[in-house]
Amino acid sequence: MFDLSSILKKNGVMSPVLCYSRKKIFEIIAAQGASLTGLSNTEIITGLNSREKIGTTYIQNGFALPHMIIPDSAAESAVFLVLENPISYGQMEDIKADIILALFLHQDTVEEDADTIEETSLILSDIAITKSIRSLRNIPNQIYLLIVNVCAREKSS
Repeated sequence: MFDLSSILKKNGVMSPVLCYSRKKIFEIIAAQGASLTGLSNTEIITGLNSREKIGTTYIQNGFALPHMIIPDSAAESAVFLVLENPISYGQMEDIKADIILALFLHQDTVEEDADTIEETSLILSDIAITKSIRSLRNIPNQIYLLIVNVCAREKSS
């Protein structure tokens, strides 16, 4: 069963992040993700961009969920970023994101836990949760605890 707290570690939360483009965000995610998954920066950037070409990973309320399927030999992981300012995230200029959860998952996890992954994205993109995350922008450890606790609480309800 997909459990965000099992793949998102405290060192995977970055906030605040100063950035002005999705391209740069993917570079930041790749740098952090490479150390967590064992993949190269190039593999991660290519994987994220390939997934984005299928359709935007923007969810709602400034929350985006870029993700990619990784080889079974790589470690499943997550990177969570809160940006200093929202950036244009989709094809249209009015789609802005400032809260980003990047997931690096094995194919079998995605197939078996698609509903749970979707539920997690909806929890984290809830307007009350995104406001709480933004209010903690300068305290990454508190953001980590909020994310883990909210997801655990919602799953147990």
